Amino acid sequence: MDTTSCSLSHEGPTALDGMGIDEIAAFRRNKVEEYAFLGIFPADYDPLHGPGARIWKSISPGANWLGPSVYYVANPYLPIVLTCANHVTPLALFCPQGEVVYEGGRIVESHHGDDARCWSARVWDPAYADHPGQVRAVMVNAYDAGFPFAHVDISASQNIARDESSDHITRGLHSQSSFFHLGRYTVNNISPEDHRAWLRLLERGAATRVVIRLWRQIPPSPAQEADLTYELDVGPEA
Repeated sequence: MDTTSCSLSHEGPTALDGMGIDEIAAFRRNKVEEYAFLGIFPADYDPLHGPGARIWKSISPGANWLGPSVYYVANPYLPIVLTCANHVTPLALFCPQGEVVYEGGRIVESHHGDDARCWSARVWDPAYADHPGQVRAVMVNAYDAGFPFAHVDISASQNIARDESSDHITRGLHSQSSFFHLGRYTVNNISPEDHRAWLRLLERGAATRVVIRLWRQIPPSPAQEADLTYELDVGPEA
């Protein structure tokens, strides 16, 4: 995980501050090329062309960036990024000692020990979390890589509640590109908010697993075998 290009501070600095759109696109392509052998992104990937272009076309060239938002740009091989609900700062940026393993069409991000305690404390901290115990799954990188459809597999997950809303990511298919634009802080930021991908944890400090199935084409049902699976494992807090 690249945490050096971004910043926990909203004021930055970040690696993208002041860059033009072509420079930002080159930065992103370089990050994708680092692990191109995984075959997750198209061989001819270009962020400014194709279905994912909507993510990048609203960037304000030459502007600075909200510190945490650059995490999404710098980590293309994290197809799903978890944040506290109603926030954009990745939990893995607060707790950066996690591990990521890629194998056989599955990407597993894990946090254990002190890192798991950090993760749980942030999610449940009422001083920071607007909705304690709830997280959001941001799928901007999955969409950009060509996996625009997602579903949380509750049967394979742990400590995650199934939502009652029929259009929720735990009930059916979810698709949300997100996009970068000049936000209310007058710096480039990621938007929009989407409650359909908010996940409610059942118990504080318990072992947590989120399994998200991803597809390139819309599947007939969420039960169809996934083209790519993302899994987040957070060990028990104790």
